[in-house]
Amino acid sequence: MIRILMRIMLVMATGALLVGITAAQDDSTAEISVVKSVSSDGGTTWHDAQIAPGLIVSAGDPLSYLIQIANTGDETVTGLSLVDTLLDASTCTLPESLEPDELTECVLGPIAAADGQTVNTVLVTAQANGTTLTATDSAYAFAGSIALVRIEKLVGVGGAWFSADNEPGLAVTTESEVQFRIIVTNDGTETLTDIVLSDSMVSLESCVIPAELPPGLSFECVVGPISPEDEGQQVNIATVTAMAGDTPVTASDEAHFVVSEADDDIVIIIEGPIEAIDGNIIIIFGISIELDPDDPMLTVIRIGDIVRIDGTSGDGGIIIAVIIIVVDVDIYIGDFPDDVYRDDGECGNPPPPWAPAHGWRRKCQGVSVTPGALPPGLRKKFK
Repeated sequence: MIRILMRIMLVMATGALLVGITAAQDDSTAEISVVKSVSSDGGTTWHDAQIAPGLIVSAGDPLSYLIQIANTGDETVTGLSLVDTLLDASTCTLPESLEPDELTECVLGPIAAADGQTVNTVLVTAQANGTTLTATDSAYAFAGSIALVRIEKLVGVGGAWFSADNEPGLAVTTESEVQFRIIVTNDGTETLTDIVLSDSMVSLESCVIPAELPPGLSFECVVGPISPEDEGQQVNIATVTAMAGDTPVTASDEAHFVVSEADDDIVIIIEGPIEAIDGNIIIIFGISIELDPDDPMLTVIRIGDIVRIDGTSGDGGIIIAVIIIVVDVDIYIGDFPDDVYRDDGECGNPPPPWAPAHGWRRKCQGVSVTPGALPPGLRKKFK
């Protein structure tokens, strides 16, 4: 039951494009991914910058690009090659092969930033079992004056937040306490004033809105909780308007969720610190709680986390978890069971491209990629 529910809840994420080919003869998967990041300070900080306008710079600033290629499948890949739209990639020394979960890196540049919008795209190819694999990613930079505001609307229960940009979104019941999180960011070069927030579903009177929002900074507001009364598909839309000098700017974002009647079988609620983790069994207050072995939460929870469990009674006194929520840490869940990110604020734990992870970015000065700080499960291929 937990697996079905969590799979419904695994929603809304975008990241570097990747293409994988499944080998039918043995059900193994050959797959590569690439992330391209840009820096204007010689590689001290790297920015994923997947969406235009991307990193805001001045004309003439030196732009360097970090390319990270990972073998995300379970087959060895060979014959790695890459093509870059702006720079000569022949300086990249690529390994002869990448084993599963290995990663290799290359830095190109610097080149001087041109006026206006710059986009740099990399295309990576590789071979596995006679099949050609490809992956591509882009990094954007903009030099000049631009007025731009961005808003992100998240929906969550407890400490788990979901961007939920598409239906069905987060699955909740009529007894759930649902919260909404709004994050407004000035992605332009002009200070924003006269900022106004509106929402299609909840009151935002409790939101503290700054009089000015300088370039590169964000503010956020959490509202709720509410208990949905209407069953079925729901969508919540948040909108921000502001002035950048004499230029009006606006942006909107949606968060989707689907409401069902509360399950009478969910009768046991436990909230407390995790005392032990044994496979898919966690212990809270000496009580054994069984999670589905495929539950993605198992990849991020730790001893000491305060979690809330909604569950049912199983055999031998074990509780079968139906919903698990980490109360004291933000968890972002993306499109696939592997796309789970724990935002614990540690600068050595950079968020993947699809995770908002604004708490991490505030603490770590906006750095979205750190060379050598690999995603969980990856190890670097040394040449």
